[in-house]
Amino acid sequence: MSANLKVPNFSLAKLNMLQACKDISNFKVVVRVRPPLKRELPPKGEKDDDGLVLKFQPITEVSPDSKTLVLLEYLGQEVTEKGRQKDIDRNPNHQARHVFNYDCIYDKDSTQLEVY
Repeated sequence: MSANLKVPNFSLAKLNMLQACKDISNFKVVVRVRPPLKRELPPKGEKDDDGLVLKFQPITEVSPDSKTLVLLEYLGQEVTEKGRQKDIDRNPNHQARHVFNYDCIYDKDSTQLEVY
């Protein structure tokens, strides 16, 4: 019985990141950022009160070398996503940045094959 394995086509940057994550050591601290859930995405074409189309605002940023993760924390008082986005656009100081370093970070576009 032969298995048909699909070989992914990775970019050079992705290959470098994967190699860094697979280096041999006793243990590694690795994190995987999940993609947004459907319920977290604004409906297509939904607009705010000013007529601007709402877009997904991620709360994570992964460095190009896949070693540093920044979590963005909203510090304002708005309770709706529309209100938070508008508040952050008006006053970026309402968002705190928390920086964490790991041996490797798999971003939201990483596949099961890359992780395992």
